[in-house]
Amino acid sequence: FEECSRGIFVSAGSTKAVFCRKSGTVSSLEMAGKAIIKDVAGIVHGPRLQVERAFNDSDDWMRRPFLAAGLTQLRFHPYAMKAVREDGAVKVTCPVRVTGAKSGGFEYSAEWTFRADGTVLVRNFMEPFGKVPDIPRVGSFMRLNGAFENVAYYGRGPWENMIDRKAGCDIALWRSTVTAQYVDYLRPQDCGGKTDVRWVEFTDPKDGRGVRFSAIGEPFFMQALRFTREDLDSSRHRPTEPRKYIPLVPRDEICFSLDCRQMGLGCYSCGPIPLEQYRFKPAKTEWSYLISPVGE
Repeated sequence: FEECSRGIFVSAGSTKAVFCRKSGTVSSLEMAGKAIIKDVAGIVHGPRLQVERAFNDSDDWMRRPFLAAGLTQLRFHPYAMKAVREDGAVKVTCPVRVTGAKSGGFEYSAEWTFRADGTVLVRNFMEPFGKVPDIPRVGSFMRLNGAFENVAYYGRGPWENMIDRKAGCDIALWRSTVTAQYVDYLRPQDCGGKTDVRWVEFTDPKDGRGVRFSAIGEPFFMQALRFTREDLDSSRHRPTEPRKYIPLVPRDEICFSLDCRQMGLGCYSCGPIPLEQYRFKPAKTEWSYLISPVGE
């Protein structure tokens, strides 16, 4: 690996990565000659901590406290990155302090281990501080190469499911497209998620090459759309709000969420909030995943 004032460059097998000290995450990731992640026009595409979702119609019970805590306006303040050689691999540690608009926030760190075969193990650590209410999710959000339209995964499907809405979804190998993951609700909101995912692959239909994300330990929750949380959340008004309609425009990149925790759905739009076993309090959390090339 090589270091400079702006970042760290790592090469392992057919994998090349550039880490940006300013953003605190990877700014470019290439595997087997295929671009996986690449910042565009100053917009960070590399993985970052994610704790919010596009609140759905059953989320109003936690939406108001979440907004009041200022956690929809996260800011990322990187500490010093560190790169070392360890057991024949290169490990890059990226610690970041993530703050909201008020007192609550998170200490977050990602450890990237680049192996000689070109695969990358990413270990994530998160610990909340200050006043943090119930949060909708904990995981990583990143923007992938938009050419990876084809998606295949081993988990629950074929339609969207949540941790408390999955009994009718079998665990199997499912194939689809990123475009088809979006569910066209009357008011755009969180949608298209899949639970109990062991691995997911995104590939370019032109050459079959792409990237695989594999669970290390517990299966994960994944979501892949052409829209960000902000796109969905701001598209239409909510009850009692001034009327608005902002047409959704699909993005070039793939907005990919890989979560270790997700708040249940419940049925607060017409009944109770999620049952206790489908809720979780903010706490120290760890999750890991393996990134590997597809179709070398």
